Amino acid sequence: NSIASGVVEVLSASQAFAALKSDGSVVTWGDSGWGGDSSAVSNSLTNGVKKVFSTTRAFAALKVDGSVVVWGHSAFGGDSSAVSGQLSNGVVDVVSSSAAFAALKTNGEVVTWGSVSEGSDSSGVSNAISSGVIQLVANRGAFSALKTNGAVVTWGRNEYGGDSSATGYGLSNGVVRVVPAAFAFAALKDDGSVVTWGDATQGGDAGVMTSHLTSGVQDLFAVPSAFAALKSDGSVVAWGDAVKPTPPPPRPWFWTMTPSCVLRPPLVLSVPPERSRCD
Repeated sequence: NSIASGVVEVLSASQAFAALKSDGSVVTWGDSGWGGDSSAVSNSLTNGVKKVFSTTRAFAALKVDGSVVVWGHSAFGGDSSAVSGQLSNGVVDVVSSSAAFAALKTNGEVVTWGSVSEGSDSSGVSNAISSGVIQLVANRGAFSALKTNGAVVTWGRNEYGGDSSATGYGLSNGVVRVVPAAFAFAALKDDGSVVTWGDATQGGDAGVMTSHLTSGVQDLFAVPSAFAALKSDGSVVAWGDAVKPTPPPPRPWFWTMTPSCVLRPPLVLSVPPERSRCD
């Protein structure tokens, strides 16, 4: 059994799995149309893989030589032939929406492929992401790229944060980190303020909490449908879906997010240094 030993990580699409082994090989199983069949690229998955990523129906393997190997449903990122030359070397990170991938290269360039409706079409911002990108994040249908000058570039589904024009100049400079939820984004700036965009009901609009996010924020956390900001005075400000978090889809991107709780009203609370576990 090829997964009887040596497995260091297991990734999932909606109906398939991929196991990364300590020798750098990858083993896949599950629905062949959802990434379970990697026979077409099996020779490229026998060694040298250091990380595996997934959409709902495809996988991408980042190799130690900086190349990327993909398989699965072509419309969900399983076909990267249109950008294969750009993925042959120099890739340092890969992120995914539900049906598209984006790769960050050593020169700060971003390469995208997969479903056009879920963020593979970055033509509208191609010049802005051709260099200088230092952080790349994604939610279910949109991407955000943080640049060396502190600006953020977005693309993908408008309603999920692909359109950040409503933030005005808030993302033009001073951003130090971007955190994704399932349908929205939040950016932490160097002055301790927070900028949000995306689905207003899922954290894209901080609403009445906005006045508490103008300064003093030290860190940001997210669950699929809400955000929480830890402030320098030890308080926490939370916003988003106050009912319950949106159940995560069967994708590891959401499983690896920093655990946090959605706080009930009142939403500005003093909390002890150690965060308690959610029930």
